[in-house]
Amino acid sequence: MKKILPIIVFVLILALLIPLYSYIIRPSIQDDTQEEAKIGTHGETLSSLGRPFIIGPMSEDDISVLKVTNAAGGFEFFRAEDNEIYLRGAEQHIYNSELRKKLYTNAATYLLAIEKLEEHDDLAVYALTPETALATVEITDTNGNYYKLYIGDKLATGGSYYAMLDGRDAVYVLDTMLESVLFCSARDYIMPLMLPSIDQNDYASISSFAIKKDGEPFIEIVKMTPEEEAESIIYGQHKMTFPAQYTPSAENFTLILQSFISFTADRVLEFGITEEMLRYYGFTTGMKYEINFSYGGVDYVLYFSGKTDDNTYYVYSPMFDLIGEISEDKVSYLEWELIKFVDQLIFMIDINSIAAIDLTFPNGTAAFLLTGEGDTLSVTYNGKAMDTTSFRYFYKSLMSIAIEGYETLPEDTLPYVTLKITTRSGQVLDFAFYEVGSLKSFFTLNGKGQFYVHRDHLRGVISTLSKIAAGEIITE
Repeated sequence: MKKILPIIVFVLILALLIPLYSYIIRPSIQDDTQEEAKIGTHGETLSSLGRPFIIGPMSEDDISVLKVTNAAGGFEFFRAEDNEIYLRGAEQHIYNSELRKKLYTNAATYLLAIEKLEEHDDLAVYALTPETALATVEITDTNGNYYKLYIGDKLATGGSYYAMLDGRDAVYVLDTMLESVLFCSARDYIMPLMLPSIDQNDYASISSFAIKKDGEPFIEIVKMTPEEEAESIIYGQHKMTFPAQYTPSAENFTLILQSFISFTADRVLEFGITEEMLRYYGFTTGMKYEINFSYGGVDYVLYFSGKTDDNTYYVYSPMFDLIGEISEDKVSYLEWELIKFVDQLIFMIDINSIAAIDLTFPNGTAAFLLTGEGDTLSVTYNGKAMDTTSFRYFYKSLMSIAIEGYETLPEDTLPYVTLKITTRSGQVLDFAFYEVGSLKSFFTLNGKGQFYVHRDHLRGVISTLSKIAAGEIITE
């Protein structure tokens, strides 16, 4: 036991000394060693691998102003009294925060050189004089310290740039990560958002939509009120008010509404818009397209030029005071013809909303009166009760009539079939069909029209009417 006791005492003392060494003695020795290794020949702080920080390193919070001057004119970010960072001259605009952070990191807070030329030629050789530099970066920190960095030519290898801090006789080499953040203009930092974002689950709440072409109304679609929707004779939540009361194509109109969830251009061309800019991009004379829509009680408008040689459009947002360039695929509906806005089936009408259907056709007339709905639906034909199932098959033949394309109506042509639908809320839809060939029937809706349907569909309707007139029970 006497032999073991000294060993135990030694172990206990050692256990106390090790932490003392780790937390007190060792750091002081290590700090002295690192302090000597951290300073470069020109007073720079060195990284753990010996690479020089041209400035700093510092944190973003240390920077008051960061200004870049280059061939594109340059830009400036500054910290305001609210401690937020803004883009000078574009304070109201949303900028690309990721690109701005990359600028601060690569041009200020972590300005780490690949290497330093201890001996160098005349500075003009590297384009590092005030007259020859490709770009300058000016930094003012929150303590009032000022730094000016010159960015010179790219190395022959193409992978780096020469750089120099004003007042320090040293040439550094920086990698090309600087390119995307230094050799650009203020507009490249501005987010190309042309409208406020709309909740992706709320786009159907857009209450109106209209397009003008060459200054003339082209199409207008509005969202029905709950009362209108309850009394509506068409399916869906929207109705077309111009150029006629066609049923909007639900699929295509949904694509349009979804485009406004986050309406962004490909890039910003101008901000701080002036009359001169509007003239230059064609927004004062000869404007091609105009979109108006309403959402959340606010009216929005966007103006578009004609298509450019690059298959893009210039777009002007008065609300965001921006002119941008947008690719064709984002606004392909600008050049849609009317037929793409219209549902192909012309009788997308709820049978339960119909009070009466009146037809004239070559062999006579037909008057249907409807009461009840669903399983209680009852129908009279020319004043006599008729088989409801037969009527449903007749109505199915009406709903098969589809728009095939555009057509014009020859002068002095009379309709050979007319159809009037009266709803239970008192709305009236008058259709008239005209023969314009062996396969086509031009039709109008409430006196307006520019489309044709296939004549075979109308022949099918007339054939079904003939069977009803003869008292036949229709089963298909």
